[in-house]
Amino acid sequence: MLTNRQRQALRARSGEGLKAFEPRMREVVSRGARRQAPVQYVEWKSPGVAAVLAFFCAGLGHFYVGKFGRGILFFLVLPACLAVMAVAGMLSIASSGGGMESMNALVLLIALASLGSHVFQIMDAYQCAEEVNRAARRWR
Repeated sequence: MLTNRQRQALRARSGEGLKAFEPRMREVVSRGARRQAPVQYVEWKSPGVAAVLAFFCAGLGHFYVGKFGRGILFFLVLPACLAVMAVAGMLSIASSGGGMESMNALVLLIALASLGSHVFQIMDAYQCAEEVNRAARRWR
């Protein structure tokens, strides 16, 4: 009786070419041999570069790190929420007949919310880059 290796050698000689030498992972593992984890290459990302990119444009640091979902969240959703909050605040001030004091308070609230969210996304981009680097160290 022929072994798998002998059958593959016969197929290769008979003209089947390289297809005989392209075994699937399940077929490669012989008795007693251990399966090895697939090789995964993780590119090293600089946390400083991620933070600087996030400083200049919300979400860009997350795109650099490879966290596209978070990048889209910060790039599109966060400014849209701030705009909705501003419009809703202006409409409520206009409907209640509030003066400039109410408007100044609203502008201050929006500025603080914007600054806080911007600082948060910069710190998050930095931490995401560190997470990617920790994963890269695990695979080395």
